[in-house]
Amino acid sequence: MSLKKNRSVRFVYFAETSFLNLKIILEIDLLINCFHCSSNAQKTLWFRHLYGIPLADDYFIPLPVCKEEAVADIVFLVDGSWSIGSENFKQIHQFLYTLVNSFDVAPDQVRIGLVQYSNTPRTEFLLNTFQDKQDILQYINNLRYMGGETNTGLGLDFLLNELFVDRAGSRVNENVPQIGVVITDGKSMDNVGLHALKLKKQGVTLYAIGIKEADEDQLKEIATTPHNQHVYSVSDFAALQGISQSLIQGLCTTVDEAKRSISKVVQGTITCLNATLADIVFLVDGSSSISKDNFQEVRRFLHSFIEGLDIGADKVHIGLAQFSNEIQKQFHLGEHMDQRALLEHVDGLVQLEGGTATGKAITVLREEFFTKANGSRADQRVPQIAVVLTDGASADKVTLPAKALRQQGVIVFAIGVGADADENELRQIASDPPNKHVLHVDSYIKMTNNASCYEADMFFLIDHSGSIEQLDFADMKTFINKFINTFHIGPYHIRVGVVKFSDTPALEFDLTTYPDKPSVEKAVDGIIQLGGGTKTGLALNSMGPHFDRAKATRSHKVREYLIVITDGESEDNVKDQAAKLRAQGITIYAIGVKLANDTQLLEIAGSQERKFFVNNFDALKPIKNDIITDICSPDSKGISIVFKNFKTRWRSVAHRRGSTPRGTLMHSRLWIANWHWQSVIRREVSVTCFMKHYLKATMSSHFLDFDIDIFLYLFFSSTRVCEDGDRRHHFLGGRLHQHQLR
Repeated sequence: MSLKKNRSVRFVYFAETSFLNLKIILEIDLLINCFHCSSNAQKTLWFRHLYGIPLADDYFIPLPVCKEEAVADIVFLVDGSWSIGSENFKQIHQFLYTLVNSFDVAPDQVRIGLVQYSNTPRTEFLLNTFQDKQDILQYINNLRYMGGETNTGLGLDFLLNELFVDRAGSRVNENVPQIGVVITDGKSMDNVGLHALKLKKQGVTLYAIGIKEADEDQLKEIATTPHNQHVYSVSDFAALQGISQSLIQGLCTTVDEAKRSISKVVQGTITCLNATLADIVFLVDGSSSISKDNFQEVRRFLHSFIEGLDIGADKVHIGLAQFSNEIQKQFHLGEHMDQRALLEHVDGLVQLEGGTATGKAITVLREEFFTKANGSRADQRVPQIAVVLTDGASADKVTLPAKALRQQGVIVFAIGVGADADENELRQIASDPPNKHVLHVDSYIKMTNNASCYEADMFFLIDHSGSIEQLDFADMKTFINKFINTFHIGPYHIRVGVVKFSDTPALEFDLTTYPDKPSVEKAVDGIIQLGGGTKTGLALNSMGPHFDRAKATRSHKVREYLIVITDGESEDNVKDQAAKLRAQGITIYAIGVKLANDTQLLEIAGSQERKFFVNNFDALKPIKNDIITDICSPDSKGISIVFKNFKTRWRSVAHRRGSTPRGTLMHSRLWIANWHWQSVIRREVSVTCFMKHYLKATMSSHFLDFDIDIFLYLFFSSTRVCEDGDRRHHFLGGRLHQHQLR
């Protein structure tokens, strides 16, 4: 093909197996400038029409899209004032096209609305105007330019009163995320802060995109905090496409955030996701089909679950009802603000016995529990969550009662226990999609074991040697505080200690020093860097006694974790010392930064799954979620964790390395993964195939100098690959999925 000079093409290839949510990333970043490939539906618009580049279909890979079955109401507020200009307005067309095409648009998934404004706002289409994505894309392609002045405040007020309302298709009363995206190129002639604040108070998340002369202060007034996640600025209209992936990722995060944290509630890991505001009512089956021993497991499950929550007046409120033929109120929302009293009530729960009238119980839940009079904070937009736990089929109908409860804005989870739980009935009870709201476990014991992320002992062993700059050391402390902020810190929950090391280790505070999160965070902030050499082995050797002393202060054994962060090569041996700790049952995570020795990191962690590497301290952030996921899901070992960690390492190295033209040659960097098969096929597919068939076809008209880095990762048989020889299958097959390289 023929690529024009001073253009850039970025291809991002994704594939995943049908049975595991694995994402395999291959990025070919041709630095001929900075332009991102758009989605399949846009290839003619972007490449052939706009840039005149005739690419074959094989080379078009869509931008990332949100996770399956994401649900949101998204309204775009687009500046159509004279300062934009008709040619630049076409760039906005294309930008909107990219964004909209990245979502699964449907009445029960993502709904899109569009308003254009200048002197006054004009509705282009409401959230319920179009049900099909292609109709929206066609409308955007034909969008007419208004012209006029810039009254952004008036446009924001219009969104509040005309778009984010029931009659316009908004599902705000169903707790569906409400998102506004404002695109403007200038300073508004009217006030924006007050109107934006009204929207935000109504629960609308606002993104602000400023182009050229847009006022940065006004963008921040418009956008939701934190501004670094919701404000985007570009120098010109052509650069809009360059931020599309980042914005899409931000939107996807907003769309998925509430449901992600809520869906983890069922598995007892809500503390790990820092869910601190919700009204949760448990509806527990107390019928005679549940044995005494199993009902004890129900109590244990509720105890474990509630103990991991942050209970308080302005935090999580819990309600509990038990049912058989009748329903018995245990306590309404907000009745217990003290966690210990609440747990005592749960521990004393007496089984009702009798039949199983689940439908009747759900009706009572709606009429008597999720009401303002009985503590519901729905009018304050606090998430309303019901968890229905049963072991058998209901004697009455559940479909209509459950539907009425969901229509009231309650997110419903259904947990079925044992072989007699009716899978179809669970789906009728639960919110959509079922795969996120229905949990079926074999036994009550397994259900109880899911509520596991609330009790552990955790030490951070941090390098404070002279090779670490002050700002980097501050980033390390920020990482620690953000990490522990995810957990419920306390003597009976997660306990945290910190040891720093250089030439010698020094205990900052042990696991019993601080009883709560604020005091731990304050202590971390107060850690002082002294400098010196790097003797990681000596530091590891000192950790055994610290964990031993902590064991004596617990009445039972809990999981133990050590998180090691270092930026250099240890001057002493680390392998034996780390092995001793692991033999003690301590799980070790090794995080290497900058010049850390990769071999030593592996010796410390003991496995690739718990070894991480980043190029700078600021890049520590993505690692946090990977480690937390592993800690919160101790039984979820193996490939899913391996791959998660691979993604992080890939993200940390696959960044723009400042490549510049060398002489008359265009210079790029190419990252290639050298796939190898595991278990099923056990044969290697070399990079040669890719180089021969795809680089040759893509770059035949250029002389490019490539730097090639090769990484190994696990690859599965559902992905189609080509082999050495002349077979020209697609290099990567499989379904496309969301991902963002940062």
